[in-house]
Amino acid sequence: MELNFNAMRWCWNNGVKIFPHPLMSDGSILKIVVSKNGDEIIGTKKYNEKEVYKKIDELYTVFYKKNNESTK
Repeated sequence: MELNFNAMRWCWNNGVKIFPHPLMSDGSILKIVVSKNGDEIIGTKKYNEKEVYKKIDELYTVFYKKNNESTK
């Protein structure tokens, strides 16, 4: 899986962090947390280890595109 590091860097520099939140102690079931300037929202969908990082990368890309396409 290739990550969109430009989108991740832009998000981090603008106060957006997206990370997994384990529901099980072994980390087999996870939800995604989106934090913007310290305000956190936990998603409702559940993911396994393989799916969660792909979705996190997609979310970083969505935030990046949404905030950079409107400025052109």
